[in-house]
Amino acid sequence: MYLSTIRPREIKDQKVAKLRKQIQELNIKRKTPERLLNNAKKDLFRLYAERDSLKGEKERLKMEKAAKETWWLYIYSFLPGKAAEFTQMSRRQESAISTMAGIQRTKERDIDLKTKYVRTLEERIRSISSGEDKNKAEIRKVEEDYREKMLQQEQEIKLTELRKKSEQAFYARPSTQTHFREEYSHFHGTSAWDF
Repeated sequence: MYLSTIRPREIKDQKVAKLRKQIQELNIKRKTPERLLNNAKKDLFRLYAERDSLKGEKERLKMEKAAKETWWLYIYSFLPGKAAEFTQMSRRQESAISTMAGIQRTKERDIDLKTKYVRTLEERIRSISSGEDKNKAEIRKVEEDYREKMLQQEQEIKLTELRKKSEQAFYARPSTQTHFREEYSHFHGTSAWDF
């Protein structure tokens, strides 16, 4: 039995070692996308915070402009020559609001790009993890096949031993059939009961 298990064990060990090496390589390969994903998610959260801050700032400027325009419009409508100053102030506020809107659109675009990048990294990590799971399943299959093969071999050895023992017992026991004894006794000149 020892000699017959060496070759299957070597084959199993080689397959398992190869699969474990692949799992280790995949694990190393997965670390880079995981690190990049972690950084990308941090960047994404920062972009969301900046976008929300810009939204709040833009709304504040709009409300401030609306409040000043109403008040300034009323006051300056009575004063001659102050209309130009009011117009400049209004343009500066419009420019600030427009700049905020542009920055906000840029942040939205950055968020969209970063979200796509995060999805790509997550897909890459899933793919690598799937490869690891596939290799782990293959290791379990190789080990199970080896166990089944060894169990089958052990059963065959026991069956062979049992056959040998039953054959030895069959040929070693005296015949219980009397007519065989009688035939034997006729040839040798003994009685059937001398056995």
